[in-house]
Amino acid sequence: MARAAEQVATKLGDCAAWRAAQWVALYAPLPGELPTGLLVARAIEEGRELLWPRPRPDGGLDFALARPDELRPGRYGVRAPGPEARRVALCAAVLVVAPGLAFDHRGARLGRGGGAYDRALAQPGGAVAIGIGFEFQRVARLPTEAHDVTLAAVVTETGCHRSFAS
Repeated sequence: MARAAEQVATKLGDCAAWRAAQWVALYAPLPGELPTGLLVARAIEEGRELLWPRPRPDGGLDFALARPDELRPGRYGVRAPGPEARRVALCAAVLVVAPGLAFDHRGARLGRGGGAYDRALAQPGGAVAIGIGFEFQRVARLPTEAHDVTLAAVVTETGCHRSFAS
């Protein structure tokens, strides 16, 4: 797992979307998700501000500015910024790094079923969303619905896989 996280951090850090981002929205990993510690370290080293998903009571998702040590357990045990953390609207200067259970070649992402990332990413603003995960999480095709948001790419330990609609 550590080797895959290192490879993903290197490959994502070499992407144009990473280099162009002022803010990087990462996630605090749950068991089984690709660790993000190396991405956190790289973002901080490069002077990028970190955003973290923060669940809202209505089931939506905001992204808030916080240091990793400011995250606290929230809904479903996911570490997130507290209510005092400043919300940042998604815009073209934000790269959203999204976890998933599975990804396909079209940029479809299977999350945990709540649709919070899809609703957040569907808002106007132009944020780029890239999924990260393990190569075994890439599948031929996932079922999608009209509200699902397509990722620009998926980065795994084998490389950056751009999304191609078919």
